[in-house]
Amino acid sequence: MSKGVVGIGDSFTWGEGLYFYSGLEELPLKETHEFDPIEVKLSHMLYKNKNSYVNRVAEYYNTWSLLGEGNGGDNIFSFKQRLNGMFNDNALRKSDVSLFIFQFTQVFRNRNYSIPEQIEYIDYHLSELEKSGIKCVSICWTYDITTSDSIYWDLFKHRHVDIEYNGEIYTNFEDIIKQDDADVSIMHDFGPLNFQKNDSHLNLKGQKMLADSIIKKLEKDNFKIETDFKIDLDYINNHKMK
Repeated sequence: MSKGVVGIGDSFTWGEGLYFYSGLEELPLKETHEFDPIEVKLSHMLYKNKNSYVNRVAEYYNTWSLLGEGNGGDNIFSFKQRLNGMFNDNALRKSDVSLFIFQFTQVFRNRNYSIPEQIEYIDYHLSELEKSGIKCVSICWTYDITTSDSIYWDLFKHRHVDIEYNGEIYTNFEDIIKQDDADVSIMHDFGPLNFQKNDSHLNLKGQKMLADSIIKKLEKDNFKIETDFKIDLDYINNHKMK
């Protein structure tokens, strides 16, 4: 293994509802979407982490992944909290990470900051990660971030991941989920059975859709993660505890 992949976002990145596909017991299925963290067992967590788009990207590059703790959140407070929780003396060093994936969520979740302010805030912190040699990419849930007159395109054009679905290209995955015949959501699978009837979280196919789109972007950028090391004295001297 080598340097890893980190992902921060909202419930789509956290992988809410993926455990419904696990075949495990005591799945917290409801008629309509609800979330109670007490109902999510450890085995559910392990399954959804394994099948998240972040981990799918990491597995493609034969390395490990880490998801930001906590379900949901906004583009400011939650991002800051999770970022600070990851990179500190008792957690990750920036030198441990090769790739950072950020997923923009709904902007109205933090009404103290305008859309441009939220975009600029994320840009600043991703730029700091990039100074440490970390590749950063961004994906968007909602269309308001990627409107044609948004400063997003000035600041994130080198990071932005287009999402491919059924041969079409989308700047955000909200426009995909809203389609009547879209088959990438939990409600598509469970709704006809009168469960999770309004659950727009991504199913296994939806998570794979995001992973494949990110990988396509990274391959276009010639992104690599070194995973094959020659074990010799130089390796030991460069990597041993100081």
